[in-house]
Amino acid sequence: MVQEVFQRYEKKYRITREQYNQLICRMITRMKADIYRKQTARF
Repeated sequence: MVQEVFQRYEKKYRITREQYNQLICRMITRMKADIYRKQTARF
């Protein structure tokens, strides 16, 4: 039998502004905007 429903787990972390900036700098090199993005989209 195929499983049609799955449970999703989310982990949330509190980080400092400096940690956020470092994370974004690392992520930006691996991300690419798609054709459906809005001009006002933010992280």
